[in-house]
Amino acid sequence: RKDGWGDVDFSTTQSDSYPPALLERKQWMGRLKGEKLPFSPWADRDHPEADDDTDARYKWGLSDNYVDGETIAIAEDDPRLDGRIFIQQDDDGVAFVDGDDVRDPETGEVHPAFVDLIDRIGVSYADVSTSGSGVHVYYFGDLPGEQGQAVFDIDTEPFGSNDDPPTVEIYANKHVCVTTGERID
Repeated sequence: RKDGWGDVDFSTTQSDSYPPALLERKQWMGRLKGEKLPFSPWADRDHPEADDDTDARYKWGLSDNYVDGETIAIAEDDPRLDGRIFIQQDDDGVAFVDGDDVRDPETGEVHPAFVDLIDRIGVSYADVSTSGSGVHVYYFGDLPGEQGQAVFDIDTEPFGSNDDPPTVEIYANKHVCVTTGERID
């Protein structure tokens, strides 16, 4: 176990590793192949809460579409899926830190301001984004006051081989969290 993020090698990942504390929760959906869309192939296409002419299996606000981590692992064999999505809820106590364009996908190096930010919050489960240029970190907690999310830039210039400046999004509300299972060791 590391004491801080400063000595972590962000280029070293372990595949198919998801946050154990979240796997037991019934808040998972599949990720549609080639997309970042939640999809539940096991769900009812014509669920009574679906909009007319809409396939309810895409509705991420419908709790009947959620399964636990063990069930989603089995469902990943479905050829329509290409991963997992954790559906964060307003009152589940989960905070999701999404660093966009903070990681150089060629070297694995991470912007020092992002490392400093997550180091101040603490060590937790983290995975690399689908693009390879982002880092997701999961925590238990809330943002101050009634604030459900925070978004801010950490630099004005692109970092590494990225084209866009790095930004951070922190969510402690209902949110679709695309996971990759590419856990940072």
